[in-house]
Amino acid sequence: MTPAEYVQVVVMPTVREFMQNTGDRRLAYLSAIAAFHIPDYLSRTAPPAIKPEAELKRIRKVLRSDLPSYYDAIDGMANGTKHCGRDFGVPFKPGDERYVQAFAADVEGAGADQGRWDGSGLLVTVGDEQVFVDNALGYFLLACSQRFPDYIPKIKPSDWDPKFGLIG
Repeated sequence: MTPAEYVQVVVMPTVREFMQNTGDRRLAYLSAIAAFHIPDYLSRTAPPAIKPEAELKRIRKVLRSDLPSYYDAIDGMANGTKHCGRDFGVPFKPGDERYVQAFAADVEGAGADQGRWDGSGLLVTVGDEQVFVDNALGYFLLACSQRFPDYIPKIKPSDWDPKFGLIG
């Protein structure tokens, strides 16, 4: 399977499903795991003289250089979920994410400074920052597409989140 096929067949449908319910922990985990493996597929496109492990390391460094906190959120969630918790690198244990409900007036825990304006979501801590998983996934996918256009089809936010199709 090529990187483009992997993105189209596995990653995008999984992420689309999550974007329909950004508060769903199971879908967040599956989306992070699927997306985080895009670099593995990219590393297999290197010429035979380049070791896949070295190419994978290079690709991850390129992707992380754009937006480290978003990259680290996906890395931590993908590896922490897959390995029942992770204490090194980007620490994450399943259940570390915090559910934030959608903003709603006159609703306990969903008012100003408590709820999320554009719908519910899962918040993870990355170093000193707090990152919503759906935002991190979006930026990760855009970085993959923009940094590796020869292997990943051009994607835009409306490809995974229908609310972006309403703009323009």
